[in-house]
Amino acid sequence: MANTTVHQHYVWRYYLRQWATNEQIICLHDRNKIFPVNLMGIAQEKLFYQFFESSETDFLIARHMADDCSIRLIEVYESINAFLHSARENGDESLYKDVLEFCKDFDEKFYNCPIENALKSPLEQLYIKDFSFLDSQDTKIPFCNAIAEQYCRTNLMKTSFIRSIRDLKIEGANPHNVWFLVRHSLACKIGMALAFKDYRFCLLESSDVSLITGDQPIINVYADYKEPKGIAEQFDLYYPITPQLALFITDKEIVENKGTISISREHAKKLNAIIVSASHSQVFAAASNDLLIYKIN
Repeated sequence: MANTTVHQHYVWRYYLRQWATNEQIICLHDRNKIFPVNLMGIAQEKLFYQFFESSETDFLIARHMADDCSIRLIEVYESINAFLHSARENGDESLYKDVLEFCKDFDEKFYNCPIENALKSPLEQLYIKDFSFLDSQDTKIPFCNAIAEQYCRTNLMKTSFIRSIRDLKIEGANPHNVWFLVRHSLACKIGMALAFKDYRFCLLESSDVSLITGDQPIINVYADYKEPKGIAEQFDLYYPITPQLALFITDKEIVENKGTISISREHAKKLNAIIVSASHSQVFAAASNDLLIYKIN
């Protein structure tokens, strides 16, 4: 189909524009090359969200990890999967190809785009230090869900999850399909926790050091993304939103809810280093000088 979205971003282009000039952003790739690049060419992969025909085992794993919030989405993919299976079993090659084509960007168009749209207005408010969208559950819940989806949907998370499924050697499970189905369930659990548990939302402001971002733009500051040793016992989210501002979400009484905290040069540098460590292959900044310190080759 001519309208298929082929190049699918796992980091939102609108978000990255805060570091860009005329749609060009500075990228550090694999810690060895710094160059300007158009936003269309980064943090994306061809048919990244494509759905393939999945096994009963794939859906069993997904259902096991689902809750009331995400089970309906899994049921949608079960219905699509049934179409694929039926068309293949009945030898209807034309129908099978049509459904496969539909599956190439269904998740991108009908799920990821609405999620991103729910994040746009809150981000614009945060740019001017306005937290009022958190005062209503009608806007807080979609925002928290969007934050959770961006945290879970990256190439780093995909690669790590697929590796863990392969290590388990579950008969009949396709790691790619399991990740595709489970990612929404994980994001839903995280999003609902952020929305309904006692989390504090504040802004960190850096005036002396420019904040950078990466292809894993939202990080748990306690997680080890390079050498994961199970689930981190603590969960505080850090999300740079401009070169000067970052959203910080914590359940600890260490910050004022809906406040703004000025951070030191040392703190900003530490947070930038965590972004680099958590990146899969790409780190982004507004200027080349902001990335030189992290270039190792």
